[in-house]
Amino acid sequence: MSETDEDEQRSPRHGRFGMLHLWSSTLAGVVALGISLYNLSTLRESPQIDATLPHLLRIGQGENVYLFLQPTISVRHKTQDVDVVTSVRLDLRPDGQAAPAERPRFFWDDSITWELNRKTGGLDYVHAEDPAPLVINQDNPQQPIMSFVAKDSNLTAGRYLGTLTLYRASRREPLTEEFCLTVSGDDLKAFATPGKDPYFIFRNDDPDSVDRHADCYVRFRY
Repeated sequence: MSETDEDEQRSPRHGRFGMLHLWSSTLAGVVALGISLYNLSTLRESPQIDATLPHLLRIGQGENVYLFLQPTISVRHKTQDVDVVTSVRLDLRPDGQAAPAERPRFFWDDSITWELNRKTGGLDYVHAEDPAPLVINQDNPQQPIMSFVAKDSNLTAGRYLGTLTLYRASRREPLTEEFCLTVSGDDLKAFATPGKDPYFIFRNDDPDSVDRHADCYVRFRY
């Protein structure tokens, strides 16, 4: 067979391979462009904020009710944009037909840190920040220890339903997290006669109580 015949036989095959390579390169380019546009649009989206409640909170009461809560506020996906939590509200209501006047009315007093009191062995809270807006982005999750106060109120024995509401600067709906709290008669006696630590730990993951109280926060004893 002559070289001319061989070239004629190879030419259609080479043409098909060349066309396939061209289409493959074009398709890869289109896919890469689509991925780039998707990533760009995702980065420009408003952050999808998540709030997660801790397994532990602290409560004390005298003339007022004091509740300390440390939520984790974070962004679920990668984005260059930020959102701002402008204010936070805590609602705690008895589980039943209770009049609104019987509900403690909490306000976010400040954010705090805990310090060990070397004389008593208990914890003292120290003011850290005023209740200011919280800037949330992917690289900046927030975990403030929030101090809530209900003036001239007292908890009574029973089960409470709680809601933590985060109001945002974006037009999205407020973010809410619900929980329950169980207060016993013994807890009320402990509140009335605090020892070295006037703020008592309540947990929702204690194996000794989770079966009886589901996921409610219950006073924890070591």
